[in-house]
Amino acid sequence: MVETGVRQGGLGPRQPIGMCLPGAIDQDGRVKNSNALWMNEQPLKVDIESRLGRNAVMANDGVCFAVSEAMDGAAKEASMVFGVVLGTGVGGGLAVDGRPWHGAHGLCGEWGHNPFPVRSRADFERLEAELGPVPTCFCGQSLCVETVLRGRALAERYQRLTGRSVEGAQFARLIEQKDADAQTALHRYGLDLARALSVVVNQIDPDVIVLGGGVSDNDGLVSIVSEALPDYIFHAGQVDTRPQPVVRRHVWGDSSGLRGAAWMAQSLSLGSDAPIAST
Repeated sequence: MVETGVRQGGLGPRQPIGMCLPGAIDQDGRVKNSNALWMNEQPLKVDIESRLGRNAVMANDGVCFAVSEAMDGAAKEASMVFGVVLGTGVGGGLAVDGRPWHGAHGLCGEWGHNPFPVRSRADFERLEAELGPVPTCFCGQSLCVETVLRGRALAERYQRLTGRSVEGAQFARLIEQKDADAQTALHRYGLDLARALSVVVNQIDPDVIVLGGGVSDNDGLVSIVSEALPDYIFHAGQVDTRPQPVVRRHVWGDSSGLRGAAWMAQSLSLGSDAPIAST
């Protein structure tokens, strides 16, 4: 694929390529924390650069998504952007002034592996009623945000309501058709998404939160989260002055993470970590 792109795009030998991936690249150049477990501990960056004969920029897909939407997408006017990826897993990433913010250990944005905010036994019992026994996450912890908000968890809510199994595309069609049970499942999912994002807002207070991944394409999810999120954010009882975070759906769809990686590669080719002008 890269070699075809080089030929068609006329990229010079010094132009690096960008690649987004689940997980991150550690200080030794190896993949870590990927839910594609076979990638972990492998020297992917070295292997790719050796195979292609050019430098590669690699970053977590949530970080790449945030950069793409910050540069020329749903949050192009914002300074601090938190990108949310809701798909097979739950990921995230932070872009500040168009630049990726990785953190000291490449963990910035990994909110999917924070504990889901449960405040009472009743909260836990509600989750079990909607999802069944919450499974242990692939990371080894229990009740991660990812286990509550991954794409499969939306279908599980619908199945617990109706006894019928659906896949993601089928569920989206049900939402388009105004199916009552599908809308109930989506609303419950959206409330839990708002609860989980309130922790992010309380910690970094981003200008814009952009929702991405397949789950974000369900009509109405942004509205549900936008309406519910202020109820869970710290405001010390001052209802009339509650923060109103800006939540938007992605602009660039499934291509957004790849575009973010390309933005980073192009920036590297100019010899700077600063963002380049959007065109």
